Amino acid sequence: MYYQSGRELFLGDEVVYNKQRGSIVCLKGKSIDEKTLDPQEWKSCLGILIRFENGALLYLGDPDDPLLGFSKRGGSHSYPS
Repeated sequence: MYYQSGRELFLGDEVVYNKQRGSIVCLKGKSIDEKTLDPQEWKSCLGILIRFENGALLYLGDPDDPLLGFSKRGGSHSYPS
């Protein structure tokens, strides 16, 4: 899955959606942040799930949304820039 810019999405990416800051906690067919989500509840995630700083969750079926913007790579993994 990719942002509109063509950059690949990764679990833990910090994003901005409609001026709200958050991070990706679930990616279609890839991974779930098991520290913050119940894997049984979200195992059939078919898009991306964003957890905002205030704790709210937003599910997007398609990341090709003009309101979604990449902020920076997050998490403890090394990802390409």
